Amino acid sequence: MPLQRYGVLKARPIASRQGRGRTPHYHIHAVDNGEDYRVSVSVRSSAGASQLLYLIDDRFEHPLLERLRALPLGFCGQAPSSGGAALDYVRDNLLARERMSELPWDVPGPDDDFNELLDLWVGRALRDEDALIYAFGERFGPTHEPDPHFGFRPATGIYRVHMNQGSDAGFSKRDGAWQDGALLLWFPAIVEDGRVKLRERWVAVFVAFSSQRWGT
Repeated sequence: MPLQRYGVLKARPIASRQGRGRTPHYHIHAVDNGEDYRVSVSVRSSAGASQLLYLIDDRFEHPLLERLRALPLGFCGQAPSSGGAALDYVRDNLLARERMSELPWDVPGPDDDFNELLDLWVGRALRDEDALIYAFGERFGPTHEPDPHFGFRPATGIYRVHMNQGSDAGFSKRDGAWQDGALLLWFPAIVEDGRVKLRERWVAVFVAFSSQRWGT
């Protein structure tokens, strides 16, 4: 059965936490005009032999971006089909499997694990008051309990921010086309004295697992 609440969250990031524990996720606290969300990005595979694969494209360009600009702030549900803002790693020419790399999620030293690479770009977005994130995945909540990581209530947000098809038997029940997850960060252009000093920039974070098949 495909994901039931697939979509994209467009929001302003205000805090983050690196992934820790047995099933670590990198968490981002984001807000729209009136609601808080948690975006949870896997930084380690929960499957024994599977490795996490990632690609950070810091100059991402794609026709999809025009559709994203037009979205309102908040969560926007997406039909699992082409023509909208839904993602499909395999069918939409987003990336090739060969471009992805394996990376540990937590090792000693600076800038050498996935947590720290996410910190690099999310931290930049946190420091830019006009930056936005676009988180693709499945919505969870809202619940009456406070969020366990950031404390806001009701707890709600986006998870499954990774490829959601081609999984092995233990995880395949939620597989489907046009429902892949990803994290995009948008940085506005910098204009000084009427001149563009720095063009707008899109950074895309794609996550998959080595056990997932791409010929789906």
